[in-house]
Amino acid sequence: MKKVLALVLSLALLLSLAAIPGTAEEAPTKIRWLHKAWNASTELDHFWDAYWVKHLEEKFNVEIDFGGLTPSDDYDAIVNLTIADSGNWPDLIFWNWDNYSGGIASAIEDGLVLPLNHVENWEEDMPNFSQLLKDNAYIRRALTLDNGDVTGCSHGEQDVRRNAYSGFGIRADWLENVGMDMPTTTEELYEVLKAFKEQDANGNGQADEIPMSDFKEYFLLKLISGGWDLVWDSMQIDPVTGDIAWWATVNNGENFKKFATDLRKWYAEGLFDPEFNTQDTNARIVKILNDQVGFFFSYPGEGDDFAERIRKAGLNDKAAFEAMGPLTDANGNAYTSNTDMVKWAAAEQLNVVTTAAGEKTHLILQMLDYMYSDEFTDILSWGKEGVTFEYDENGVPHFLPAAYNEDGSFNEDFVNIYALGGRGQWPRFMNWEYEMLNGTDLTLKERTLWGDVDTTIVLPPLTVTGNEAVEYTSILSDAKTATLETFINVVLGNADVFALDTLDETLKTMKIDRAIEILQAAYDNYEKK
Repeated sequence: MKKVLALVLSLALLLSLAAIPGTAEEAPTKIRWLHKAWNASTELDHFWDAYWVKHLEEKFNVEIDFGGLTPSDDYDAIVNLTIADSGNWPDLIFWNWDNYSGGIASAIEDGLVLPLNHVENWEEDMPNFSQLLKDNAYIRRALTLDNGDVTGCSHGEQDVRRNAYSGFGIRADWLENVGMDMPTTTEELYEVLKAFKEQDANGNGQADEIPMSDFKEYFLLKLISGGWDLVWDSMQIDPVTGDIAWWATVNNGENFKKFATDLRKWYAEGLFDPEFNTQDTNARIVKILNDQVGFFFSYPGEGDDFAERIRKAGLNDKAAFEAMGPLTDANGNAYTSNTDMVKWAAAEQLNVVTTAAGEKTHLILQMLDYMYSDEFTDILSWGKEGVTFEYDENGVPHFLPAAYNEDGSFNEDFVNIYALGGRGQWPRFMNWEYEMLNGTDLTLKERTLWGDVDTTIVLPPLTVTGNEAVEYTSILSDAKTATLETFINVVLGNADVFALDTLDETLKTMKIDRAIEILQAAYDNYEKK
């Protein structure tokens, strides 16, 4: 009898231990998190083998299934198929929820997405995240619907300058050759481009210079449009009235007309690449590397690589690029037209909890919240303490020598075995200090130049729902097509400048004023949050 009793007590003890979180006997909770994949490191078969994922799993005793995807998968198609399988939804889904019919609000109404604030005591589960919303109005507004529902988790920016990931590249040696300073205004840029064209800026004795080049995605034009107070192909804030306007209607359309006619003049004078409207970016890069292009769209630090390749090819041993800041308008304002400077700060791409999470919901919220903590932010940015980084005497993290190659360059492949790096598609804080530590002097200068500009003409992420969303999307689609066609044809000289006046009437017929009205209402609601 004593033996039986002892056996029963032993079994009871084992069962009680299994019920205690963190004990070895407790099986990990399985969490399905559908998330887009990427190439983390050549040393890892999958990104979920990285240290930061393993740390997350160990801390919360969970086993995360990220869907087994590869970077080449058509992620949008996979999400749509997953959503269609309503009896088999994952616990978490990452997606750009603008792709859902009716947006995130409809996904909630359809019973797919569980608003975080619908979970009892959710703020107790998520102290870091709820504090993030309290401290950052632009994130709170982006993640909160008009009815107060908190939709999901995005990455939060410690500094929106991190999104200054693109700008202008200009040939510093060409500027020196023609005896001109860095241009700061649209008029100064015109004079510089003209000098590049007329004064043999590359010094090869041939009239082969292409002062300015772009490609069919119009990346250069998107950024240069800020010099005319415009946000390329977008709804924006009119800097004079403060109201929402279609970019072709800002200042009653005068800014758009000035932009188009100025570019028409530049194109006619041979200052703008004649193939900008048809070539891809690779064709543009070939011209840059052939020592032909003086001014172009550039990612941070890209010019350093271009210059080195030009020099190594023996085309120009003085080749050098310099970072160039945004153009100042006629009133002395330097606006950015980079919508990512605002939109990515609160990311329309969200990680949402689905209604399928059930009893796991509280655990999932706690895990998501931990990802916003200082401790986990350092892991995501820097990796594993003692392996990739260490703290100095002031508690500031710094990479260890192991994080660098023998030539002093950053060994991202090694660090990404442990860290997430700069990828922002997760619940997390983005670290400006981390970004500024990695890159050449040119990279850091370009980020700083574009990080300090005025973003007030760029709209934040706005939500239009229901029938108005369908109406708005339809109007804007037609307006985009008509506006861009007119602009390009005027610049190329295929249409008379009077086509710009005709465009005004066309847009009114397309009900652009109604689209502006709809978005203005959404913006007013956003401001009230």
